[in-house]
Amino acid sequence: MRDGSSASNGDGRARILFMDDEEMLRRAVPRMLATAGYDVDCAKDGDEALRKYRVSLHAGRPYDLVILDLGVKKGKGGKETIAELREIDPAVRAIVSSGRLADSNMVSFEQFGFAGAIGKPYTGSELRSAIERVLAG
Repeated sequence: MRDGSSASNGDGRARILFMDDEEMLRRAVPRMLATAGYDVDCAKDGDEALRKYRVSLHAGRPYDLVILDLGVKKGKGGKETIAELREIDPAVRAIVSSGRLADSNMVSFEQFGFAGAIGKPYTGSELRSAIERVLAG
């Protein structure tokens, strides 16, 4: 749905790359989003997210949206990752996620290259709403 009209995987399902260092979220979020009709891949840190994004882009199956955890304990977090993703694909659409709502990256998310922000903890409906807003453009 990068162009706002159809999903890039050809079956009408938007492809999402979800990056978070919390294993529990990497298990729960894809299941939750799958029930809403999304196709979700996960990464534990920015380096893994960047690898998956590059592979997907070069295979002609780009992600429609990336959700990046701001604070990753080991590895690249969301701010560093979005900067590198923008170099790879200036059209990347991303949501930043964090439990630190007062962080300047969350308050001024657009100036760092994010199209949306969501604070943790979030419900499935809150996450789906954030995704829908960004995908709608």
